Amino acid sequence: MSVKRSSRGRRERLSVDDCEQHIIEAICSGEIEPSQRLGEVSVARELGVGQAHVRAAFDRLAYAGILDRRHRSGTYVREISLREFIEMTQVRALLEGFACRLACGHATESDLAPLERLGRELDQRLAKLTPDQYRQIERMDLDFHQRIVELSRSSVLKRIL
Repeated sequence: MSVKRSSRGRRERLSVDDCEQHIIEAICSGEIEPSQRLGEVSVARELGVGQAHVRAAFDRLAYAGILDRRHRSGTYVREISLREFIEMTQVRALLEGFACRLACGHATESDLAPLERLGRELDQRLAKLTPDQYRQIERMDLDFHQRIVELSRSSVLKRIL
């Protein structure tokens, strides 16, 4: 996991939210794999925070269904089934459609211009997609959808999605 550093090269104090985000990014990037065991001590050392921060982040991610905390065994990245993935995708599509409708009521021309550029770039790259570009396209797609959710100005949708 990459750790934030201040301009002087020292580690910045990370919040529980930051720890949670670092873990999610490591999972999304493939740095941490499904079924992989995560240790509080090693993650805390890598992020330069106390174990209490990591424990709280693990608890949140377990509650969200991303991690699986097993009594006397440890914490693991949860592997999801194809059926669960399809169901999650369907729910996400419904919520993102709602976020899009809300965003239409709030977005300005200056909000939409970067979104339009990103959408065009995604279309161009998808037309020429190669296996080695998959992760980059995936990140761009996620960024596109996150921008729409941000434009919805709905704190509930931001938290859920």
